[in-house]
Amino acid sequence: MLKKNSTSPSAVNAIAGFADRAVSTSLKPDARKLYKRNILDGLGWAISALPGAPFAALRDQFGFCTIKSRYK
Repeated sequence: MLKKNSTSPSAVNAIAGFADRAVSTSLKPDARKLYKRNILDGLGWAISALPGAPFAALRDQFGFCTIKSRYK
């Protein structure tokens, strides 16, 4: 949760600030490729963990990956 009226930023606020200031054009091409892949991967993991019928249907259709099975 983001802290309000705090004199020192929380880890979440620090990460949010970094992300807000980040510019993809300042990354080298290899790093930019990894950045895009990791963002999409993270979004996929987050979406697959959501509760609800639509997400259960996606898991049924595509399977629910686990870190163990995914990174063998």
